[in-house]
Amino acid sequence: MWLESRSAETAARDLLKIASSGTAGQRGTVGTILEELGPEAEIPFREALGEPVMWRYAASWLHIRDLPAPALTPADNTWLAVDTLASLIHLGKAPEGMGEFGAIEPGEDLVRMVEEMAVVEHPDRIAVLEMLGAHHADAAVAKAARKAAMKARSRQARRLG
Repeated sequence: MWLESRSAETAARDLLKIASSGTAGQRGTVGTILEELGPEAEIPFREALGEPVMWRYAASWLHIRDLPAPALTPADNTWLAVDTLASLIHLGKAPEGMGEFGAIEPGEDLVRMVEEMAVVEHPDRIAVLEMLGAHHADAAVAKAARKAAMKARSRQARRLG
C-alpha cells in the first residue's frame, strides 16, 4: 500500500534515505522493497551513488536494469555479501538464514570469499564471520570463517592499540 501510494522516484528517494542512515538490517529490508522498483526510479539511485553506504547497492540496482553504472570490484561484492549476512543478524534470522547466502555453493569460492571478508571495511564483518564460523554447514567454510574472524579481530586490535 505504501509503495503504491507514491511515485517510484519518491518511494526510492525515501527508502534510500532510510537505508543510507540505517543498519544492515534496515538496508536488507529496504533493499527488498527497492528491488520492486523499475527504471523509473533511476534518478534517486544515481543520487545514491554518492552515498558511502549505499553506492554499491545503487550501482548493483542500475546494473541489473542494464543502466549505466560504476563497476563493482571484487572487494565491493565482498562488502555487499557481508552487509547481506549482517542484515540477517540484525533481523534475527541467523543462523536459520544461512541458506540465504546467495548463489555461491559451499566450497572453494565461498572459502575464498570468507577469507576476503576479514579485510573488507565493514563494521559487521567480525559478527558475520563469527556467525559463519559457528553455524555454516560446510566444515571448510566454518573453519575458514573462524580463522578469518580471528585475523579481523587481531587487525582491529592493532588499529585501536
